[in-house]
Amino acid sequence: MVKGIWLILLFVLYACAQSGAHGPARNLTIQSSDGGSAVTEWSSDIAVNKGSTLHRRWYVINDFTCPVNLGVVGIKPAYLSGYSGSCRFNPVGDLTAKVALSAVEVIFAQFDIWGNRERNLSATEIRDLQAGEGFKIKGSWYASEDDVSEQLTSVAFVRNAMIADGKIWRADLDKVAALLQTVALKASASGLEPEPRKEPEKK
Repeated sequence: MVKGIWLILLFVLYACAQSGAHGPARNLTIQSSDGGSAVTEWSSDIAVNKGSTLHRRWYVINDFTCPVNLGVVGIKPAYLSGYSGSCRFNPVGDLTAKVALSAVEVIFAQFDIWGNRERNLSATEIRDLQAGEGFKIKGSWYASEDDVSEQLTSVAFVRNAMIADGKIWRADLDKVAALLQTVALKASASGLEPEPRKEPEKK
């Protein structure tokens, strides 16, 4: 009897040690918000998706172990004045550093109306951030008129973060992909990696 109890205790201790060896458990959450009308106006009489009552959907994934917290963030399309048929995808919303950081990479995965992944927008911020400091993602991405029309859902998550002491936190893309399935979005872990920037076609 005593020997059996000792064997059980040893098994429990071994299981705990194995769990701790892989770091703290990943606890991911996903939240949705309204990203505004699917209609993007070019002028008073020209618009993409004109007549649609659909709204864009923003999803934000936060990982409990991540040193960055994402608020309500997403992508807003805008017409690029002076360039026929050219638009920009602009990031909006606030992020907060939980600890002192040196760099952060955020992915905005874009999905079409059917839930298929279309494109990943990658943004890297290289600057010193203090614990508790809020910040915004800078820059934008080129988008064609078709991009703006078809991509109605964006998913934001932190891909990488460099802590001030040089340690690098990395997202668990398998868990991110599994979480997306719960909201009917189709993406594999490999499909959530950064992609080269899209550029306008030369004429």
